[in-house]
Amino acid sequence: MHIQWKTKEEVVAEAIRIAGLKTMLAPNNDVPGAISYSVYYQINPNFFDLPKEIVINHSHKEVMVVQALNKDDVFKRMQGEYWSPEGEARDLIMGLDLCHTSMSVGDVVRNNETEKYYVCAMAGWEEIKRGKPKEKILSCSNFTC
Repeated sequence: MHIQWKTKEEVVAEAIRIAGLKTMLAPNNDVPGAISYSVYYQINPNFFDLPKEIVINHSHKEVMVVQALNKDDVFKRMQGEYWSPEGEARDLIMGLDLCHTSMSVGDVVRNNETEKYYVCAMAGWEEIKRGKPKEKILSCSNFTC
């Protein structure tokens, strides 16, 4: 018997392909004004406090790109009951070493048109000012956490 080992990246890519989730085209994707947003989930979420420092691909991992009308629409679309009602995203979430399916406090969205980042707060969104763009460091010290 020959066992073929896959890298973590291959497992994630396959899960994304099978689930068809890398770019989620929402049901109202044809609505004028839909914007492309990249969605990043915290690796070790707190769910109650905003992170003090956000380092994309270090403290957060990109989950997918969503076409939505605004940040609140992204939040709605990234709730588990909406985009993974029967656990379709389980392999993707586990493959990314994440522990939550639904967007929550501390997760980040990037408006791909304006290139602005926002962190999900207890109520609404806080814009994140970029620190060192080459390192993709976004710091909460630029606003009230």
